[in-house]
Amino acid sequence: MAMRRRTFLGAMAASLAHPVVLAQSGKLADLYQQAKAEGEVNWYIAYYRTEVAERVGAAFGKRYPGLRVNVVRASGQVIFQRLSQDLRAGSQNCDVFSGSDTSHYEYLKDKRIFAPYRPVTLDEVLPVVREAVDPEHYFTPTDTSMTMLVCGTRGLAPDEVPRKWTDLADPRLRGQIALPHPGYSGGMGAWLVAMNRMHGWEFIEKLARNDPLIGRSLIDPPSTVANGERKVGIGTGATIWSLAGRGTPIRAVAPEDGVQLGYASSGVIADSRHPNAARLFMEFLLSQECGQIVAEQYAIPIRSDVEPRPGVLRAGSVPGFRADSAEIKKMLP
Repeated sequence: MAMRRRTFLGAMAASLAHPVVLAQSGKLADLYQQAKAEGEVNWYIAYYRTEVAERVGAAFGKRYPGLRVNVVRASGQVIFQRLSQDLRAGSQNCDVFSGSDTSHYEYLKDKRIFAPYRPVTLDEVLPVVREAVDPEHYFTPTDTSMTMLVCGTRGLAPDEVPRKWTDLADPRLRGQIALPHPGYSGGMGAWLVAMNRMHGWEFIEKLARNDPLIGRSLIDPPSTVANGERKVGIGTGATIWSLAGRGTPIRAVAPEDGVQLGYASSGVIADSRHPNAARLFMEFLLSQECGQIVAEQYAIPIRSDVEPRPGVLRAGSVPGFRADSAEIKKMLP
């Protein structure tokens, strides 16, 4: 499938009418009463760091007393493998699955492992986020991200700073690049598919000859660059901005050939043991309260009523690209 080059539009969500707000509040109150009888929700999560996921879970429990979130966090491919093992064993260990590989959502939908559910709070998120919604509502985008270049602010000559993705193949950067592994990171897998589409497999081969240090998640390279093991790499904007905001010597660079735009989605598992708690948690993932928690960690807000941290690129400020989920599913094992 052709990959669409696009601008990440900075549209603002329309204000909700007061009667709609009241109607939604009533639905959530009813759902909460049903969820309380279940007591907990098991959340498999890939796109937040563990500490951020734990904060989200704790806030949900505070917002809805009597409910607890059991957080299971791993990289995109690993968390999907864990869910797959659960399914093969007939274990109902997951209630809400929040992955980072778009092909996983399509697979879980096709196999009817997800149950369809349209959160009422979906109406409150940015229109550009709603563009990525599954029309049958088997999964819902609950996070958006940018995959970018990360550079150290020390020991990197001005002419060594990469401006495009293809600059990573510059022989001067041999032994100075940090990358995640597409076998563990869904975001890295999508990036690999996109680079093959944009620049051809020859670029990937040149990049391999530059002897990159391969980690696991997209979270790893910014830390590797920050501690001086490598000079450049790729990572999520949120991770780079967060580390830079704490004073680490790195900075984010938006490639001239486009940042990779990503939507991470969540879905309710069809045979969930806690179906009402799972649906209520889906509502919370789209809420202003959850948005403020993750925005504090330098995530890109999915709502107009959540302000990003200083330095975080706003939606619409840079060009970007997305790979088609069918192409990712076809090319990645």
